[in-house]
Amino acid sequence: MEVSAGGVVVKREDSILVLLARRGRDWQLPKGMVEEGERIEETAVREVREETGIDARIIKPLNRIHYWYYREGVRIYKTVHFFLMEAVGGNTEEHDREMDEVRWFEVEEAFEVIAYRNEKDLIEKAERELRGDLVWGNWSS
Repeated sequence: MEVSAGGVVVKREDSILVLLARRGRDWQLPKGMVEEGERIEETAVREVREETGIDARIIKPLNRIHYWYYREGVRIYKTVHFFLMEAVGGNTEEHDREMDEVRWFEVEEAFEVIAYRNEKDLIEKAERELRGDLVWGNWSS
């Protein structure tokens, strides 16, 4: 079993923007493996920084996704803990070589390009959370 963590990283301009990273042809949310002795929240912040070049803070836990995949013929069960995160600094040009490209997308465009359905569901949940918070002014800019 593997455990990873990552985030739906957002920033607010004229609209809500979502950060996605592309590996090969697949646009996806930033995420990575929990290292020994590391808290899940620490992993999420570190992986977002490493994969995208963006510094982010956690707003709140969002959800976990579970799936099976194969690596070198071995079937592996994986759990990924996702957090709703706000960009606080950094530069997408500073992403690591693991990713081919990192970009900000408006939510509607992110829905069109994201590769995995379960990650699209996370973006939808994040958008609902943020729209509710924006009405009450609880989300920092």
